[in-house]
Amino acid sequence: MHSVKRITHLLTGMAVGAAASRLLDGGLELVLLGALAGVLPDLDVLLKPLHPEVHRSAWSHSIGASMAASAALLLFMTVLSPVLLDWDIGETESLACAGVVFLSMFMHSAGDSFTRSGCRLLYPFSKRRFSGPFRYDDVVANATLSLAAMAAIAILLLAEA
Repeated sequence: MHSVKRITHLLTGMAVGAAASRLLDGGLELVLLGALAGVLPDLDVLLKPLHPEVHRSAWSHSIGASMAASAALLLFMTVLSPVLLDWDIGETESLACAGVVFLSMFMHSAGDSFTRSGCRLLYPFSKRRFSGPFRYDDVVANATLSLAAMAAIAILLLAEA
């Protein structure tokens, strides 16, 4: 199974981060966090040698994975980082980062749900596999999503406040 090109996921994650940065008067760290979270679901390919069906399993590309990752980040930022690293991160910043991770990861899964192999987008709430008409390497679909994401990033980061 394949997914939408990773550069598309990276750019859509960056667009989520840029939107959060614009809304919250944040910095580029939210854009970078969005980029990282945008490709995070594809880390499951590292486990593919252990089991061929692991990529886009019910869990890795789902709302459940997005919720778990954002909750783990929120826990780290609010509870563990002040104790372990002596970082005092504000509540607003922690919530913003968790929101960017959730939305960027979910956008990844939503993008993959438009491919022919699809994914279980709403797992664990539903086991239904969502799929669409596109191949993972569809040039037009990837170019359209990538260009839209780049335009959103440019507008959000370059427009005057």
